[in-house]
Amino acid sequence: MMKNTLKEAELHALQSQINPHFLFNTLNAGVQLAIMEDADKTANFIDKVSKLLRYNLRQINTSVTIREETDNLENYFFILKTRYGSDRFNLLIDVDPAIADFRIPLLTIQPIVENALIHGVEQLEEGGEIKVRAYQNNQSVIIDVSDNGLGMDDETVKRLQEGRKQSGHTTGLGLWNVRERLRLFFGRENLLQIMSIPKQGTTIRIILPKGDPDQEVPADENSCS
Repeated sequence: MMKNTLKEAELHALQSQINPHFLFNTLNAGVQLAIMEDADKTANFIDKVSKLLRYNLRQINTSVTIREETDNLENYFFILKTRYGSDRFNLLIDVDPAIADFRIPLLTIQPIVENALIHGVEQLEEGGEIKVRAYQNNQSVIIDVSDNGLGMDDETVKRLQEGRKQSGHTTGLGLWNVRERLRLFFGRENLLQIMSIPKQGTTIRIILPKGDPDQEVPADENSCS
C-alpha cells in the first residue's frame, strides 16, 4: 500500500516523462542566457527552480539532513513569492546548529509546509506566515511547522492525528505519508502531533528519537503561531 501513494506516483510519472539531465542542462542554459542579458533576477529564479527540481527528483529512499530540507524549503518559497508576491506569505526558519546534520527521510518537512500553505495561509490576502523550528531536548529532536492560517476543527485534527484517510479528501495524504515514512525510518510510533485552533493557526510537531536509525527509507512518499 505504501508503494501506491500519490507522491510516489507523481514522482515516477515525472521521472518517466522528463530526462532529468536534459531538464537541468536546459535550465542551466537559461541561467547563462539571463546572465548574458543582464537579467539577474531571472537568472536567480531559474537557478532556484533547477535546485528545487534536482532535490525533489532524488531517490525517495534517500536520507537527508535537516539543513538540506530547510535549504530546499527556502528555494521553494523563493519561487512562490516570485509568483504570488512577497506580501502574501512569509517563511521563517530557525534550526539549532547542533542538530543541523541530524538525518531524516527526504521530503519530510516540505509536504507539511505545503499543507500549511494550501490549507492554512493561502486564503489570507496578506500576512500569512509559516514558521519552521528545529530544536532538541535530552531525548529528542523536535521539528515544529506552525502557521497563522485558518486552523482546523477538532474532528479534522482527530482524523489526521489518528492517520485516518477520508475518501475524496487529500488534506491528510501528505501527513499520512510523512507519518508512515518516519515510523519505518525510526522504528517508532506516534512521532507526529497536531495542534490547531480554528481561525488562529496550526502546528505540526515531529518528535524524533536521538540515535542512529537505519538510513534506508522505504520507497514511499510521500504550536499555533
